[in-house]
Amino acid sequence: MASTFDQLLTEYHDNRDYDVEDSVAKAKAFIKACRGMLPYLGRHRNKDNAESQLSPQVIRQQLDDALAWWQANKNKSVDGGGVKHLDLSNFRE
Repeated sequence: MASTFDQLLTEYHDNRDYDVEDSVAKAKAFIKACRGMLPYLGRHRNKDNAESQLSPQVIRQQLDDALAWWQANKNKSVDGGGVKHLDLSNFRE
């Protein structure tokens, strides 16, 4: 699915706290946004025809950091786990 630079920038801002939120899903969205933004950087102008202030080097470093965080945390259960139920089917009085 193609995204505009403004859509990618929104995703970037919405998910940049993936590590603070301890969210694998946010990390994946942040990685996708960074990857999508890189080709635009250096030639993007916003709605007011002003040049973007985002540096490709900064985005690349943030992408690398996010990938490292994701690799270390990707096996965590989604959304912190869930409800666990006690099984008493073999319980004896």
